[in-house]
Amino acid sequence: MKKFNKFWVGCLAAPLLLICAIDSSADVGALSGTWIINENESNSLKSQMNALKQEYRDWKDDQDKDNDDPEKLGPFESNDLRKKGYDSRRGGTVAKPSVAVNRIVTAEKIRLYISERIIVAYDGKLKRLISPNPLGRVHSAKGRGMSKDAIGETLAYLENDTVVIETRTKITERLTERFEMTSTGQLKVKTRLYNPDWRREIEFVRMYDRDTK
Repeated sequence: MKKFNKFWVGCLAAPLLLICAIDSSADVGALSGTWIINENESNSLKSQMNALKQEYRDWKDDQDKDNDDPEKLGPFESNDLRKKGYDSRRGGTVAKPSVAVNRIVTAEKIRLYISERIIVAYDGKLKRLISPNPLGRVHSAKGRGMSKDAIGETLAYLENDTVVIETRTKITERLTERFEMTSTGQLKVKTRLYNPDWRREIEFVRMYDRDTK
């Protein structure tokens, strides 16, 4: 905890060189601070996972009733994938995201600092230091404009007054976080997650209130 506090004291003491230098019309400085989840206004990963599990159960029930059609596609496969010879995962379970991604998308407390670097801490358990790409959502074949850490490769950029962080994890999950301020002063985090086991993308929104303590 002491190391964590020292880290943030150092960051907040530095001059606030906002990413507005990339786009002077964007005002993302207000996103910096500590935010607490508003559960009443937020969707959750758990609800999305339950929907996937229900989709699988519904398919399994239909499969049991229709044994004459062994080629019927499961909820986590497609004709294209089958033609390519990929594992269809018929009967597979709905696996949880990786530990790091799970911590990111279930965080109840987010500390966000935006300057020449983007610093995001999730529940004080996982901390990321990301360099935004001044050119926006572009990167070279050699990976220029990307940040790399223990989680994977990340492309961060501004989209008007929204900070977007796109991450491809080391197990090829694809996570997109969109941080923006609402008209009521809340932090809105729109999350999209693609898991290679699910072979589909889920999307949900979490709302955070500023921690005034």
